[in-house]
Amino acid sequence: MTGVASAGFAGIGKEKARATWVSKDVWEERRSLGQCLRCNADDHQIRECGMLPAFRPAAAAGVRVLEVEVNDAAVTASENDHP
Repeated sequence: MTGVASAGFAGIGKEKARATWVSKDVWEERRSLGQCLRCNADDHQIRECGMLPAFRPAAAAGVRVLEVEVNDAAVTASENDHP
């Protein structure tokens, strides 16, 4: 048998659950305890895990700082002002 079905892909709406992204500290703890790095189970390792890999969260947008110079000069009428 060949094709999509034999490759282990589920039909539409029957996708495997996806793991949740975890921090490096959580990975290190799971590794030290011999747990699956993907789902935290004790009975298998990541190579036998039935869950899909986690997606890396989108990087946070950088913070832009806008410097504003404050001028305390008195505001006077200008020829550009319209009455």
